[in-house]
Amino acid sequence: MSLKITSNSLVDRDFINRGLERDKFDNKTVSFEEHIKSEHNMWHYLYFLVLVKVKDPTEYTGPESYVAQMIVEKNLDWFPRMRAMSLVSNEGDNEQNEIRNLQEKLESTMSLVKQLSGQLAELKEQMTEQRKNKQRLGFLGSNTPHVNHHMPPH
Repeated sequence: MSLKITSNSLVDRDFINRGLERDKFDNKTVSFEEHIKSEHNMWHYLYFLVLVKVKDPTEYTGPESYVAQMIVEKNLDWFPRMRAMSLVSNEGDNEQNEIRNLQEKLESTMSLVKQLSGQLAELKEQMTEQRKNKQRLGFLGSNTPHVNHHMPPH
């Protein structure tokens, strides 16, 4: 029973940030799966920890120095707690959503313009055909002998 709970817990919770559950990502631009795969990928964290352990401290970057010091102090504050970049509702996210919405509207508008252009081309073709038919009828009408119903007086 506890194995099943643990298994479900791994599927529905962020391994790195145990407090973040799947439902926190409902209605967000990033799915829970994308979050686990990119933002809080446990293998990336493991790789980083190993890197900090095996790398020469004189060659550390700023973030590596910071995390190495936190590890020495047994301080886990460098791990995200109840945070994820995709959950932050800031102006940038709203701007991205607005851009995405505008792109969708633009694509829809372009599709309608294409459709209307096709219909306009069809109408032009039909009008040209009608003009040609009228000209033919007019031409045929002028070639038929004109019968003069008014007889000149003798």
